[in-house]
Amino acid sequence: MVNGMMWFDDNNKRSLEQKIRMAASYFEIKYKLKPELVLISPKETAQDEVLPRIPGLEVQNQEVVLPHHFWVGLS
Repeated sequence: MVNGMMWFDDNNKRSLEQKIRMAASYFEIKYKLKPELVLISPKETAQDEVLPRIPGLEVQNQEVVLPHHFWVGLS
């Protein structure tokens, strides 16, 4: 990731996709750029759950990301 921000969301009433979309939306408003990449903790997804597919946004599991944290930015 070239440039990014960290987003925290531990609200269990929102889906993983909703959390990612909110983080990406905030990034776009704040930096006036569309994010390309979101890194999440593997603990955010159940073993049988696939990562959300959001057009224009690559979502990846990364061990270094803490649960409930989302690294959003440019690749």
